[in-house]
Amino acid sequence: MSLKLHCFGESGHSYKAALALELSSLDWQPVFIDFFSGATRSPDYHTELNPMGEAPVLIDGDLILSQSGVIQDYISEKTGEFGAQTAAERREILRWVLWDNHKLSANAGTRRFMMNFLPQTKRSADIIGYLGGRLKASYKVLDSHLEARDWIVGEAVTNADLTCCGYLYYPEPFGFERTDWPNIDRWLNNIAAIEGWKSPYDLMPGNPTDRTEPEAPMTDAYIYDALRTPRGKGRKDGALHEVSALRLSAQTLNALKKRNNLSGHAVEDVIWGNVTQVGEQGGCLARSAVLASDLDQSIPGLAVNRFCASGLEAVNLAANQVRGGAGNGYIAGGVEMMGRVPMGSDGAAIAVDPSLAMETYFVPQGISADLIATEYGFSRDEADALAVESQRRAKVAWDETRFSASVIPVRDQNGLVILDHDEYMRSTTNMQSLGALKPAFKDMGESMPGFDKVALMKYPHLERINHIHHAGNSSGIVDGAAGVLIGNKAFGQAHGLTARARIRATAKIGTDPTIMLTGPVPVTEKILADAGMTIGDIDLFEVNEAFASVVLRFTQAFNVDQDRVNVNGGSIAMGHPLGATGAIILGTLLDELERSGKGIGLATLCIASGMGAATIIERV
Repeated sequence: MSLKLHCFGESGHSYKAALALELSSLDWQPVFIDFFSGATRSPDYHTELNPMGEAPVLIDGDLILSQSGVIQDYISEKTGEFGAQTAAERREILRWVLWDNHKLSANAGTRRFMMNFLPQTKRSADIIGYLGGRLKASYKVLDSHLEARDWIVGEAVTNADLTCCGYLYYPEPFGFERTDWPNIDRWLNNIAAIEGWKSPYDLMPGNPTDRTEPEAPMTDAYIYDALRTPRGKGRKDGALHEVSALRLSAQTLNALKKRNNLSGHAVEDVIWGNVTQVGEQGGCLARSAVLASDLDQSIPGLAVNRFCASGLEAVNLAANQVRGGAGNGYIAGGVEMMGRVPMGSDGAAIAVDPSLAMETYFVPQGISADLIATEYGFSRDEADALAVESQRRAKVAWDETRFSASVIPVRDQNGLVILDHDEYMRSTTNMQSLGALKPAFKDMGESMPGFDKVALMKYPHLERINHIHHAGNSSGIVDGAAGVLIGNKAFGQAHGLTARARIRATAKIGTDPTIMLTGPVPVTEKILADAGMTIGDIDLFEVNEAFASVVLRFTQAFNVDQDRVNVNGGSIAMGHPLGATGAIILGTLLDELERSGKGIGLATLCIASGMGAATIIERV
């Protein structure tokens, strides 16, 4: 008489029992459990099969067994297969079975379920990230144990192997990449080479495709080119002051067109970020820039505003359009002429509408930056030291021509170069010169209009705000533009282009609008969880230096070595042209990945009103 295993394909614990049965000499049949329709929660299931409400359940005549480890042990008892040869081996097999259930399968099953089978709105980035860290430690233990071993225990496959592999053959992403763990990969190949081995969905009934209509596979989006203008001082005597946002955008678009031999309706759209959308920067600047450039007039334009992340949001929107099949290629980026169109001249409801300002405890960004420093314990010396290092790194980068492939010179109406380097840099900056600067936001915080009191109403556990920021450790007001050429493989093939990086993931998030600038931390947690990655998977980071405390908080939250963050300096040294910065730092990240030979990078920015945005790219 055949044994019957009540199971379902998505269950890794069911797979452990099913694989043991399939590789044994026993005659057995799988019986489908409709887990996702609530079968294991029904009274009949609890009464007739398993009062614990779990799968799998093995039935052999009158005998009913649950728990995969118990079922595997019964199979060994019945057949003499997959068990121990000695008492010591029996204990070692049991040790690994218990370890797997506590450390590996427990976390892998939960993480895989949350990332693939829970509704998107119920997926917790914090929990997914936590489980990812736990799993990485478990993979390390298993990979180390399997070095110079074919099997976990002894000289042949045992229940230790059939238990620990339970979730590792599934195709759904949950942060496990076999290529990252060569000994585990080799071991899984050993198991798969056993005669009769089958993958989970081939061995058991039940498959995610049974419950949903098959979705069209996502198309990969690639970066084919990224360039920027140098950043000019955002004031009347700045080198770019004579150039409008329209003309600077057009020059950037023309450079992308020329460098990549684009012609006709080469791209689906131009998505262009700019923050202060008023006056000469208003009226859908993206479309105006297309018309002012050498691009074909059949290409439309979309202006976007996500404050400081507008340039990165433009890239993310373009990438996700490509990934979703809405066009083969896009140009994305942004511009800001802060010397011609002053920041804030477009107004902001959160600041000027009392009903919203009072409800959200609105304070200016400088107060928020100082609030971060106070809340997380950063001193003025720490902020100043970060600023000095930003200046030093930027000078090294320029001296070593690290930006030469990406920075295009800006020309006037006569074709003469008016700027070919980042004008804002102050390479002689040191701790002494910064120490002479007064805190920039102390007066508005402590005197009129007294924003410190507003912040302390929201954060009453703080006694006072420690004002540590000034012009030297905050981002500079500058003019600049940047563009990124994005497309799928077909786009590259059609235009004879070679992809430089793949956009692996994008994310955005909302945060507390009072402290406002902490967004890089939760959005990084979110994007890593969405991508099934951990912070250790990232080689390099670009974290926009809006204020020193923003970067200090990021490195504190993730315990990231400063040598992996903003390695070529940042906005404190070179300036922050609001609508362009996101595209600028993404291009800088790509350049540095190529220069250093590293693989994966993450770019992120804090955003006004309490938001964060991030992008993960992988060099190809």
